Amino acid sequence: MATVEISKESVEELAGSDLKAACDRARELVAARPDHEDAAKLLKQVVQRLAGELPPRPDPNAHLPPPLAEASRLLSADQNEPAEILLRRYLSEHRNDVRAMAMMAEIAGRCELFDNARKILDRALEIDPRSIDALLILGKLVSHLNLAQHKDRGEEALEIVERALAIAPQNADAVSLHS
Repeated sequence: MATVEISKESVEELAGSDLKAACDRARELVAARPDHEDAAKLLKQVVQRLAGELPPRPDPNAHLPPPLAEASRLLSADQNEPAEILLRRYLSEHRNDVRAMAMMAEIAGRCELFDNARKILDRALEIDPRSIDALLILGKLVSHLNLAQHKDRGEEALEIVERALAIAPQNADAVSLHS
């Protein structure tokens, strides 16, 4: 089997018809010549072209009711207090909404109210044992406690994340936490 020489020209030729293959070839070029600045620039250009052809990423909050989508946005902006107020109001009318409960637990964890966070998550998982949101936040919480309190709870955190992966093997957050 003949080997194809990895060159800027071969990458550019592939880029005209198969950007994914061109990206792989550009990565090989960078790996073969890590100190070559032009190889790194070429890889960056191919990756940018490839990213431009991909469909836009879906909005992770699109499936949420508007109050939860807003609470999620606030949490992402590290605005815990307004998010908590919104969630409390929402939960007063939707007491068993596991997604809202998971967000409340996240706030409790951020405020170092770990026992409260655990109680909220335990209740959420009683309602829906397959809630990925609750499982991932619980996994993060147990992992944090493992590190912060120097308790041997790493196995527990790993088991929780593996439980989430068993339910949703393609969930990016679960895969990332497991890595």
